[in-house]
Amino acid sequence: MKRLKQYVWVFEWFAAAILLAFAITSVIKNEFLVYAFAAIFLVFAVFRVVPLVKTTTSKLIKWLTVVEMIIDVVVSLALFFFSEKIMETGNLLGYLVGGVIYLRGIMHFLATSLKSEPTTLFGFVANILLVSVGAVIIARGGFDAKVLAWFFFSVMVLCVIVLIWRGAVDYRNYRGNLVGESQTKKLKKEKAKEKEAETNPTSDEIKINIIPEDSNIDKEREQPTIE
Repeated sequence: MKRLKQYVWVFEWFAAAILLAFAITSVIKNEFLVYAFAAIFLVFAVFRVVPLVKTTTSKLIKWLTVVEMIIDVVVSLALFFFSEKIMETGNLLGYLVGGVIYLRGIMHFLATSLKSEPTTLFGFVANILLVSVGAVIIARGGFDAKVLAWFFFSVMVLCVIVLIWRGAVDYRNYRGNLVGESQTKKLKKEKAKEKEAETNPTSDEIKINIIPEDSNIDKEREQPTIE
């Protein structure tokens, strides 16, 4: 798993390329736009419901969250299976998307104001924008697919920029770790060689240790015997 984390930048750049291609295609062919919003609503509904319900202390907010998730899933499935009819009805796509966006913002402020749910400055500002954008869409009677396509394109380009930046940071960290591991291995090898050289005697040291013993033996042999 540790090795896989080092290659997260590959997935980030790959995802950025796919998003950019999909955003461009959605502007050219608006049919892809419906599936894009359907997938976004479905993912955010399914993968948020369990953590939100588990970490929310208020029963009221839990039930409202579940209702919101059900509405998001229903809208996403309708966009998946009835995309052609929704595109033909004109502004219905705008109503559906605007309604889901507005509902998300309202749910955030209900949770934070009524039940003091924790939030952040970014979450606060983001949900103000969601409420504002959703209200404008509904007040204008929805909008056609072309306007939504360019809005989606702008959001996707922003996501691509973030993914590319994250990928660049992760790639820099990957290269730094790779170079660091290589240098560490070289240092370990050099230290191992130095220890081996210190523990193993040289040929000169072997001669010094052996020659005196031989010379003593020769001296003993040369001493005359006393009769």
